[in-house]
Amino acid sequence: MKTSNSAKKMKEFLAKTGMSQSKLASMIGVPRSVITNWLKGVRNPSLSSLEKISSATNLPINFFTDKSNSINISGIKGKSIVNVNQKDYEQMQKEIELLRRELEIERKEKELLKKSK
Repeated sequence: MKTSNSAKKMKEFLAKTGMSQSKLASMIGVPRSVITNWLKGVRNPSLSSLEKISSATNLPINFFTDKSNSINISGIKGKSIVNVNQKDYEQMQKEIELLRRELEIERKEKELLKKSK
């Protein structure tokens, strides 16, 4: 079975964001097995399904249909969709992960302070 470009892009999106197939499935209202079948190339998503994925992920539908190497992201401080090359996107992901870790450390420190009082 040949994997479609939309399946490749979905795999890329899931890998980059750490989102599970189950989470994506629940976001668009389909069973996880549907996502699995798309990713394996057993079936291809319909235009309607791609529109739902686009809406749920805040990515333009062409992200899942174009063969472009750029990754489209949206929602950065309320700005409209921007194109980011792979290297910049990966750097942003690293920075986001560092911020998440810092926030988690702060949360744990606050919990420890509450317990020690």
